Amino acid sequence: MSLRRSIAGIIVSALLCVLPQLAAAQGPTLTPADPQPDAATLKAGLRVDYAYPADIRYLREAEGWRQYGVKEGPPLIGFDYADTLPGEKALTSESAEYVIAFIEGYIAFPEAGTYNLEFWSNDGLRVEIGGVLVYEHDGRHPCETLGPKAFQVPEAGWYPVEALFFQRRSTSCLLMKWQPPGGELDWAPVDIYGFTPK
Repeated sequence: MSLRRSIAGIIVSALLCVLPQLAAAQGPTLTPADPQPDAATLKAGLRVDYAYPADIRYLREAEGWRQYGVKEGPPLIGFDYADTLPGEKALTSESAEYVIAFIEGYIAFPEAGTYNLEFWSNDGLRVEIGGVLVYEHDGRHPCETLGPKAFQVPEAGWYPVEALFFQRRSTSCLLMKWQPPGGELDWAPVDIYGFTPK
């Protein structure tokens, strides 16, 4: 009987060690928009407001610029802006340097399951999807990623997205890869984005 208890104890201990790791590997659960937006009223892409500071180095500095007044820019096609050449404008803004972008809209997930998301930025980027902070890479840096992370999508549909991005000097980029359930990690298609015009 003591041997059985010992084996049972070992199994329970092993499960207690493994289950948190499995949960972490699956990632946090995103919350769909409630109510779901009417797809017929959505515009393609993501809404964006811009600010143009004299200098910018960190996301915490960028956050405060909304109160100083922002200017709505042409919609983004999504997180789909490859690294620019020096002098090329950042995203859809009016400038190549010293740009802050406040981005919002929706991302459509076509099915439930585990998705891996990987963001690339130059410079700082913070992204929330479905109420979850899915990515943050602060400071000045080249077009790079911190790698993919897993998230649970409980049902197909539209999920709210908010992002804060800044570009300081020289080149800029803003990109996203995703890996749907059973798929490969690849650049996300641009037809998954939508926003409600103001």
